[in-house]
Amino acid sequence: MAERIGYAVYSEFERGYLVNTSPSIYLWDPSAAILYETPAKAWASANRRESGYAVAVAIVREGDGSLQHEELAIPMRAKPGTWIVTLLSPTSFKQPHYITTVNRDGKGYKLSIARHDARGFSHEQAKELAASLQGKKGINASIELMVEEDA
Repeated sequence: MAERIGYAVYSEFERGYLVNTSPSIYLWDPSAAILYETPAKAWASANRRESGYAVAVAIVREGDGSLQHEELAIPMRAKPGTWIVTLLSPTSFKQPHYITTVNRDGKGYKLSIARHDARGFSHEQAKELAASLQGKKGINASIELMVEEDA
């Protein structure tokens, strides 16, 4: 049976695992990879590389002793128990957009097409934000509760 022994950073471009952080050096051998204790630490390290250049992986020891990796899902920014706001527009968006940032004055916001970038709001904040955007320029705004398996 496979056993996770730690978490690492893998680059498809380099075809290897991160073995040195400064400068970034990659090697094909998973046993040489820098191992992190948690997926969050591996993702933090992967995100310090160029955008899309590296991903966090779990290093797995197979029953025969060989080492492999399993790619980890990108962690959600919104924590379980918070609400995310999704915007759909049949005229200008080809896919759902998620609110990532709201200006302090509440009038401006930033969007992302990546669900994992969505900011978590309290239920009241999410309802108010969705209501304020509903119907503007044909936008259909909805809210969604983040649950444990999403995170």
